[in-house]
Amino acid sequence: MATASGNTVWLARGVAKTTWLLTGTVTVGRPERLSRLPDKNVTVRGTFGGVGTVNVNMYGSNASGGTGALATSAAFILNDSRGEGNALAFTGIDGRQINENPNLIFPKLTIASGTTALTVEVVSQSARR
Repeated sequence: MATASGNTVWLARGVAKTTWLLTGTVTVGRPERLSRLPDKNVTVRGTFGGVGTVNVNMYGSNASGGTGALATSAAFILNDSRGEGNALAFTGIDGRQINENPNLIFPKLTIASGTTALTVEVVSQSARR
């Protein structure tokens, strides 16, 4: 399974934006360590594809063994700011606040088509700036 590398840029002191590009063939973002920036918002935009429903979930992991297979095998679906039971699942262009603050975070396409091309962005901010 091919993974998309996350690209993190600092927007201001204590504020970073991590971007992954997901497609029908690259369906998982490489886990990124963002826990030192606990306030997170995620947006998904782009082409969701023409076949059926395309679904993007945000995952977290508290694995400490790096950002590879161990992190994804120990992952759980993150929830939006409404709390437990409100999974971060996107079927269209949208933005939401992330409830949890795991050690690692990454997006995953659970359903995709050959024309799927999505940008997933997480803007993270520290509690103090």
